[in-house]
Amino acid sequence: MPLNLLILPLIGGYLFVFNFKLTKLTTERLQGHRLLIESALAGIVFLFLSSIITYYASNKYPQISHFWDDFFPFEYSGTAFLSFVLGYILPKIMNPFIREQYLLSKSKKIIEDRGEPIEVLLEKALSEENR
Repeated sequence: MPLNLLILPLIGGYLFVFNFKLTKLTTERLQGHRLLIESALAGIVFLFLSSIITYYASNKYPQISHFWDDFFPFEYSGTAFLSFVLGYILPKIMNPFIREQYLLSKSKKIIEDRGEPIEVLLEKALSEENR
């Protein structure tokens, strides 16, 4: 796979970790290289999934593979593009299945574990106000 095509799985991984509700809570706290590594790990998973999908799809429906190669003659461009699409679409599909109550408990736990002192204080004040 040409290295310039690897930017698509990386962007797909970033879109996933930033838009999926469960990973968004921790992603908003990440900086610099840590965010890049998280995005790359998600992109690798999507690249693996998309390579399996494109392998079976090109064997079962070779006309789709030929059609794609006519427009984008780069090797593995379909796999890279599919990994980008997976990173964009999967959060939209998976987010409705996550309960808000679970997200609130998870965010409280993250604030208690990794939060700045001002965040912990504000969380405590908000939770006491709601009682």
